[in-house]
Amino acid sequence: MIVNRLLISEAEHLGLQVSDEELQESIIKMPAFSVNGKFDKRAYERILDRVNMTPASFETSQREMLLRQKMEHLIRDGVSVSDVELANAYKQQNPKAKAGDFEKNRDSFMQTYLAGKQRDALTAALRDIEKKIPVTIDEKSVQQL
Repeated sequence: MIVNRLLISEAEHLGLQVSDEELQESIIKMPAFSVNGKFDKRAYERILDRVNMTPASFETSQREMLLRQKMEHLIRDGVSVSDVELANAYKQQNPKAKAGDFEKNRDSFMQTYLAGKQRDALTAALRDIEKKIPVTIDEKSVQQL
């Protein structure tokens, strides 16, 4: 929950927003609210009612989730890997590789290496956000959970 709140706060600070159209599109695409492959408002309301949630509170939580995703994409999209960096990383991680192994494994290694760099970038961004936004935990609230 803390990570979620930090990412949302930073996204808001940066001016990121989720438009009404983006929110609507994400809800319409949810299979749980579909009948015969089409969004069904009655199914939407019935399911939310079953979980004691109003459409307004659900839409607020959806908007926050989409905003968090935007922030994560912004961080991940800022990560790149040069050909030289990738080749060096491959050599370092596979010191016994034969000639031609890098070229043969390049695409799969690129996906794995890039995903790792993106995870590291997200972790570093969270650390930076935590430094800017003081986090306090209300012990009474935690005990009630």
